[in-house]
Amino acid sequence: MVHASCCWPLPPHSDGLVMIICSFGRDMAQYRMTQGLAFKKLEKMMREMQKKDEGIPIRCQKLFLTSIPSVFTGFDLVEWLMERFLIPDEEAVHLANMVCQLGYFFPVPITGSFTVKDDGGLYRFQAPFYWPSYNASPDNTDYAVYLVKLLLASANSTRKCVLEPHEHDIYCKLRQTLSHKWELIHITAENQLRMEKKRKKIDKVISDSQERAFWRIHRPPSGMSAMLERGPRKFFQELKKPTAESLQRTKAELLRRIERAKSYYAQHSACTKCLINHTVAYQDSDPFLSGEEPFNPWAVDDPSYWEYTAAIVSRPLARRMKKWTISLNELLRDPTGVIHFKQFLENEFSLENLQFRLQVEELRRCKQSQVRSKQMLIYDTFVKDDAPFQINIENRTKEEIKARLKPLLECPPDQDLSSQSSSSGGGSGANLPSFPASIQAVPLDERCVFDKAAEEISTLMSTDSYQRFLRSEAFLALQADPPVIEKPPEPTKVQSYFRIFNNFASRTKSSVGSITAAGGGGGGVSTLEP
Repeated sequence: MVHASCCWPLPPHSDGLVMIICSFGRDMAQYRMTQGLAFKKLEKMMREMQKKDEGIPIRCQKLFLTSIPSVFTGFDLVEWLMERFLIPDEEAVHLANMVCQLGYFFPVPITGSFTVKDDGGLYRFQAPFYWPSYNASPDNTDYAVYLVKLLLASANSTRKCVLEPHEHDIYCKLRQTLSHKWELIHITAENQLRMEKKRKKIDKVISDSQERAFWRIHRPPSGMSAMLERGPRKFFQELKKPTAESLQRTKAELLRRIERAKSYYAQHSACTKCLINHTVAYQDSDPFLSGEEPFNPWAVDDPSYWEYTAAIVSRPLARRMKKWTISLNELLRDPTGVIHFKQFLENEFSLENLQFRLQVEELRRCKQSQVRSKQMLIYDTFVKDDAPFQINIENRTKEEIKARLKPLLECPPDQDLSSQSSSSGGGSGANLPSFPASIQAVPLDERCVFDKAAEEISTLMSTDSYQRFLRSEAFLALQADPPVIEKPPEPTKVQSYFRIFNNFASRTKSSVGSITAAGGGGGGVSTLEP
């Protein structure tokens, strides 16, 4: 029988660890020779197990409506070991567990840990190609090919991705480290899948399970021990005194790493500069960096925060107006900024660009049943040649829009869109036209038809009307007269307690009132005063 110390390491903190390591030899050649002898004995035992007459009976196990080919039970395995080595059942189970963790056979289906029990559980022999003596330390390239093959197999079938969480993390890391030869890995995986399609279904099921068990042994998930690791032997090699040549090599390696780091930081300097500029531009809008303005209503007895931070206000705060100057998108995200920008464009008779931009944003958020009608409304109002609010876009973009809306243009609605849009001024389009069901089901790129035109209009507004708005007298006057908020006196502890209680009581009262209005009956909650 194989001795346990010949094939896997002992715990790293055992007392006689150094003595045991020295017993295997001081160099790795003697260790590999000892390991090879252990593997040779184990493989001889595995060949005896797989003999037809004297080995473990292998059968096809039926399970409900399916059948599992080429498996054997834990009862047969433990009984064969007891008869072959004349050992009790506890030692037979222990030996079976050690051999299973080395990857000579594996449970079916493959579970988290490779353990053997003396019951009716099913197990399958590993192919000799995957035995540890033939594949002792597979490299990351083979594992990357295996992961890519799993992803390609799941993409070609209706099932979901079969990668486990730890496999997905390793896949992302390998794609970065092996990016220089990822195309070759992908081609290799495709060729292996093409070869596997020519095999029989039963053979393919068996080979897939054997390959998955092999990688579960050599690339186990976190928390699962790998029995084929060399253990502490590779960490207890003799320390040699450094020579002049080794010091020179170390110095050259460090200099090479420094140069590589310099080139890396030079490449990422532009990204770092953009990140710093973004932080500087938005630091006044970050309450963690610049403080609350107006003051936090949960810390002081002042409700002005809710008044000045509402969606639409008459006099916006200085911080809010400074955010408008960052970009056009920041201005259009604020409803108050949209109102002031719209008033400025109305005075200059150039409102069509802003209306088109707002209509495209509304198209992205409207109901699915209104997408076709809003597409025609935007086209007839802003894009076509005789549109009442025609925008200035490239002719190529206009032709692309016409081509994508061709099914709708060939079957126009009964209502007149141009009259509606001119009467509403290009508004929200509440009275939208209706199309037949056949047109509604046309597979168009629904919500992104006008995205390219919207990008052109946004670029035009950013360089023209938006810059003129920032230099306009109305905006400068608005910036010169922001609301001034005085800090209220700090409340006492008793006032803070009663304010928090009243806020909670008022919210409870409103919720109870809504329930009462819905179901009838109920009472209110009284508040306290300090």
